[in-house]
Amino acid sequence: MSTLPPECEQLLVSGYVLGNLSPAEALLFNEMLADNHQLAEQVEAMQQTLDLVYNPHQVPPPDSLRERILAVANTQQIAPTAKPSSKIRATTSSKLSKIFGAIALLTIAFLSIANYRLWRSVQTADIAKVSDQKTYLLEGKDFPRTQAKLIVNPNQLKATLIAQNLPPLPPNKVYALWTVVGKDVPYTTDQKGAILTAVFQVNKAGNFAQEVAVPQPHLESRTIKKIALTVEDISAPQNHTGSIFMATGD
Repeated sequence: MSTLPPECEQLLVSGYVLGNLSPAEALLFNEMLADNHQLAEQVEAMQQTLDLVYNPHQVPPPDSLRERILAVANTQQIAPTAKPSSKIRATTSSKLSKIFGAIALLTIAFLSIANYRLWRSVQTADIAKVSDQKTYLLEGKDFPRTQAKLIVNPNQLKATLIAQNLPPLPPNKVYALWTVVGKDVPYTTDQKGAILTAVFQVNKAGNFAQEVAVPQPHLESRTIKKIALTVEDISAPQNHTGSIFMATGD
């Protein structure tokens, strides 16, 4: 369950419906939706409101409108060559202004509906992209409150790396994240069948969050055996001398 303040949740709901959340915000909000059905109800309510704004219910014209239009048309047919008086010209000008105004309003309405449909298609595409993402959760048996998460977008070979409550390291040490695929694969790996994916240090609270690039095996996630975290020397983290501190499936 989310512990965000209500005003923050409302901003996320609005951003989700309008389709202007950042990738990290979208991931966070989708996780919140899975845990809180009330948020889904808020999304539905706001979506219905937006639908009414862009696509209002059609209101049929009054029955007398057709008769008035026919009456004007018959009058014009009866005296087509008569020179209109200034009063008639003013009345006709007023009616034409109203007609052109109505046409302009209809044009704006059609453009608004077209824009809304385009926005909906883009939003649907964004949701599909989010559904393609894969999340790896790393945990350590000896540190139950310690957690690391790698949220991968395989289409772009990018990921969001989030670490929480990791022990801060000495200045000469860093955390190294590995994509472990084994040795009998068509990828360049180290002697342990792993590919160095990210190197980072946490802040004083033990937290870290950043977008990182991921290696090619993430295009085909079934080739990945695990995601692991080790502690390495800052001068040569690629040597992979540390033992696994956290990993998926532990």
